[in-house]
Formats: sequence, C-alpha cells, structure tokens
Amino acid sequence: MDGIFAPFLDELAQFAIADDDLEAAPITNRMRVPAAPTIAMARRAPPPPPSRSATPLTGRNQVLVPSQNWDWSTSATGSIPTNQFYLADNLPQSTQNGGEFASSSDSFSKNYRLFLNMIDVATFPASVGLQQAKQRITAPTSSPASGTAPPGWTKIMPAGVLRWAPNWVASQTSKSWTNEAITKPPQRPQTIRISLNTGGQPSAVARDLITNHPATQPEHLLRTFSAVSITAKNWGKITLSPGDWFESGLLQVGQSYMKNPEMFFGASGLLRGRVSAFYVGFDVSLKFSGNQNLTQSQQTSITQNRNLELLGIPLALDQTNSDLTGSMPTITYAQTQKSPEIIAVEIETYPLIGT
Repeated sequence: MDGIFAPFLDELAQFAIADDDLEAAPITNRMRVPAAPTIAMARRAPPPPPSRSATPLTGRNQVLVPSQNWDWSTSATGSIPTNQFYLADNLPQSTQNGGEFASSSDSFSKNYRLFLNMIDVATFPASVGLQQAKQRITAPTSSPASGTAPPGWTKIMPAGVLRWAPNWVASQTSKSWTNEAITKPPQRPQTIRISLNTGGQPSAVARDLITNHPATQPEHLLRTFSAVSITAKNWGKITLSPGDWFESGLLQVGQSYMKNPEMFFGASGLLRGRVSAFYVGFDVSLKFSGNQNLTQSQQTSITQNRNLELLGIPLALDQTNSDLTGSMPTITYAQTQKSPEIIAVEIETYPLIGT
C-alpha cells in the first residue's frame, strides 16, 4: 500500500518546511520482513576523518493508522517517557515515502553499537574517536535506581521496571505543547484531503481502512463519500534527536572501513533509518464530502451512527457543520475529547555510499 497517502503526506511535508519554528510503545502493524543484506568485500576509497556534523539525510513521511494519542508522561526523575524511547529507537519496517508506518522490534541504538564494533580499528584513521564513540554507547554499570545517568543516557520504565536506555530527546513535551494548544489561539490550522473514491470504486486508502481496520472504520462512510478532509486547529512538528551516545559522522566514514557495509545501510540495512520527527494535531475534525445526491434512506443510515472512530480518533457527529442535502453532501465529525493526536512520522534514511 506504499504511496496511497502521498497527497496527504506531500501537504504535511510542505507544512513542515514552511514552519521551521515548530519544534510509543512499539507500534506493531503488519509485519514486513526485509530482504537479507548482501555482503560486499570491496574496500572504498577512504573519506576524510569523521566529525560531529550530521550526515546528509533524506526525509520520508508515513502515516499512523490508527493515530496515537500523545499523552506521554514519566514518573521517575531523570527519565524519558517509555513510548518516546520506543518510537525513536525502534527501526521502521520500511523507509519508503508514503504509506502506513509500521515499527519493528529491532533497536537502532543496538545496531549502531554493532556497527561500531565492525569497523576495522587497524585501518581507521581516527581510532581514538572510534573508541570514544564505543564508550558512549556502552550501558552504565550502576543501578538506574541510584545512579546518575552519564552523558547520552537516560532511564525508562517499561512494564514498571526502571532501566537504563540511550537517550532520545523530544523537542517538546506533550504536556507543554498541549497547554499551549489549549491556551493560545489556533495556530497553523491545516486541512488535509484524502480521496476515498476513484472511478466509482473505493480508493486504495479506503480499501485499506475497510480491509485492515474493520473494527474501527465506518465502512458506509468510506464507500459513500468521495473524500475526507482532516482538519486540526493546531498542528506541530516534534523532533526526536539522539543523545550524545550517537556520532552521526561515523555512519558515513565508517562504511569505508568494514567488509560488509550493505549489512547496515540501504533499504534493508540494520541502520536503514529512524523516526526523526512526528506530526501532532489538536482539536481534530473529519469532514466527509460527496459529489452526488443521497437518498433519504442513505441519509438516515449515515446519521444513525452519531459516534464513530476513524484513524483511531473517537469522533462525534457535528450537525452544525453537516449538510446531507443537495448534490454536494457533507457530514462532519469532531474529536470528542480534545487531545493531541500523532498523525504521521518523518523518517531519516542512512544511504549506502555510492548508491
């Protein structure tokens, strides 16, 4: 289904570029097993020694179905929300642009540690820097209950058990962002239109919602109307950045000093990409629009369900902004509990040199 959300994500990407000031437990959607990496023995020409500057990356966008309520919190001092860690640290199953986001159980930070250990220390031009990078990704030996986190590390509490974890820094907390969304006038209002009907048949996105998420999707709406517009009074882009345990320059330079860089980089590599940001909307509403008259029985059937769930968001019928009469019928549903919803993610990819 890759690409079916392309119009949605293109608009979201434009919004993100224009708003530079904007600042999960694992999501287990359908599993896709990546192809086994090939092994290449050829040695590439040595690039300059590594620096702390970021490797040029490409941004991809994927949508969450269902969306995630952004209510992350933490109770332990010096810790980050567990959902924040897993969303950032778990590799995406696919790095293709468009389509539905699916998280894997594979850890980016663990694979980064493996990558450092496979660099040929004997020929690497900055072996001291490599050893420092290995030390920074080594887990603390002290107890997380009593110890202070060293640079680059933090604490999380999965299943109520406190443990060390490589730090992933969010540009803003859910609490502070939500407080701003509640107390300030609407900012960056955005409407995203998704086609639901193509040539009289349900579009790819409608078919996917009907087939793969039947328990939460109003099939009669998806089949009757031609489009749905997702509107939020406030939109935000929240970045997720690795802590001091991560040396981005090594991802590019280190490829030339190992026998099998294809194991880590490219579409199926162990460091193929990561979630670098997510898009959140507050006070969300969905407006279904059609292009033909509805019969009285269709109108009655549609309005029978005054409450529904779409994209994982609980919604209630908004009669004030609905009109099922005429040749351009519309029906609107508003978020029942105004809360921030994670709608999509941005993925940074780490390419193989020379591809």
